[in-house]
Amino acid sequence: MKVHLPLHPQYPEMGTRTLALKAQDGCVNLLMAEGDKACLTPNGTVRLMGLFTIRILSLEGNKLTAGRVADETSDTNLPILQWVPAEDNLPVSVVLPDATKTTGFAESGLRKQAVGSVLQFVRFGFCRVDRADTDHAALYFAHN
Repeated sequence: MKVHLPLHPQYPEMGTRTLALKAQDGCVNLLMAEGDKACLTPNGTVRLMGLFTIRILSLEGNKLTAGRVADETSDTNLPILQWVPAEDNLPVSVVLPDATKTTGFAESGLRKQAVGSVLQFVRFGFCRVDRADTDHAALYFAHN
């Protein structure tokens, strides 16, 4: 399954990026932020940003099992969660203004970003690329 997402949602003329999701036995594995667990309740419904709406079947530890409900939804009250493919992502570390570091995962396309470029991590803020190679990216938080 290929998902085409805008590079910038307010400027469609900037083009799109494509994420490949590998389905196995009708299942797709995704990574989501630990902080989003608060939005996940059994039988609850959430929207995966740019992807589809899911209904939570079970949540055990860090493993979520869900079923696809719809491709599009007009329900604007649903929580919208960011995700990255489990099989194709890039570990990242971001140095925050107080010199602490946070870690997570980003889309693998981050590898192609030039050192010094500033990009937006959705729901996190703008970050400047310090290093991006095949196995890790290091960034500095710029602003919200």
